[in-house]
Amino acid sequence: MYNNNSNYNNYNPMEPVTKRTLTTLNRTGQLITILIFIIAGLLTIFSILSMSYSIVQYTREIYFTSTVFGNNIMADSLIVALTAAAILFLSGIFGMYVIMLGAAFILFLTSLSQSAAFIFWWYCCGVEDESWGVYRSSAWYLNQSGIPEYTKPWVPLSCCVTNQYGRITNSRKCQFFLAGPPSKQSGQFNEAVYYRGCYMAGKRSMGEIGKFIIAFNLVMCLLLIVQMTMTIWFYFTHT
Repeated sequence: MYNNNSNYNNYNPMEPVTKRTLTTLNRTGQLITILIFIIAGLLTIFSILSMSYSIVQYTREIYFTSTVFGNNIMADSLIVALTAAAILFLSGIFGMYVIMLGAAFILFLTSLSQSAAFIFWWYCCGVEDESWGVYRSSAWYLNQSGIPEYTKPWVPLSCCVTNQYGRITNSRKCQFFLAGPPSKQSGQFNEAVYYRGCYMAGKRSMGEIGKFIIAFNLVMCLLLIVQMTMTIWFYFTHT
């Protein structure tokens, strides 16, 4: 019943998920998030180039119009980007039982033959007080192709409890233990499985990412204020 595959035994629970695991993530949420940030970045570049060109050419109308237009759309795009990030977070929590931990926003681009993927750092989180049936309905479990049903691990090794040195204490009991996790609070406890619930772990992770979002938005707001101030000054001093 136990799977002695060396790939599982050599797994490092603290390294990001591989491309294979990435297929379990919500593609729509990834692409939406990437698209929004690309648009916001292009608008920022457009605004800066417009400002530079107008200063050189002394064309206040082009400068004023392009800068205001670019700034407004950029601000709106940032708001939508935060919404897309929330969508990505929720789509990851429900169905894959994975969470985002402390990597803020990291853009990972694969080769040209693959879709671009918006990565956080994904790790397993537990489903509190539920049976193996909940875990076995996850996308990760269903996407294990080529593995016979009776030898499939029910959770990835990132769901297994580690010691103070980061080593998994008991991978077999974690991945194949028939009795756990319990379907009721009174059921038998599997001490080898990571039980912290997705909601609380995800909430804490969003709090960490929220610090980055706040800092990022403060910087962008300052840039918008500076650009608008320069726009108004340039417009009225060159009339």
